[in-house]
Amino acid sequence: MRIARQWAFGAALCVLTGIAVAQPTGAPTEDAAAAAPANPAYRTQLLQLISDDAQARADLKRDYSPQRLQHDTVSLRAYAREVRTAQKESQERLTDLIRRQGFPDAQAVGADTAHAVFLIAQRITESAFRADFQRGIDAAVQREAYSRADQTLFADRSRVLSAKR
Repeated sequence: MRIARQWAFGAALCVLTGIAVAQPTGAPTEDAAAAAPANPAYRTQLLQLISDDAQARADLKRDYSPQRLQHDTVSLRAYAREVRTAQKESQERLTDLIRRQGFPDAQAVGADTAHAVFLIAQRITESAFRADFQRGIDAAVQREAYSRADQTLFADRSRVLSAKR
């Protein structure tokens, strides 16, 4: 999870600064990644969501050190509450964007942005959202517009989360 957070923050920074992000194995094809996104306005909205999510996580990391959380249960509860609030806000915004604009695949928003959205979506625990997102990933993979690696990771994470309930 720590690596995923670092990757999400790094991916968002790279996307925002225009630096090419190294794609993990199984990322969309070079042609899909290199093609200009079909919906640049949607991409811009998603990049803002990604930036805001990364900033919220950076703020939490700044405000709550690991040492503080280990020794202060009040802070630990406050931290957990703030994490849930930040995740809920990201989920609501992402759900609204997907409802209005469609699933954010590599063709619509670019492979780097689609992957960064995946990193946010994988942290969302609501089963209905996860099922809808999985259907979107599955359909996009069939069109070769999404990373098979991300599809597999999302499905695995969903299985783990459903086993915890």
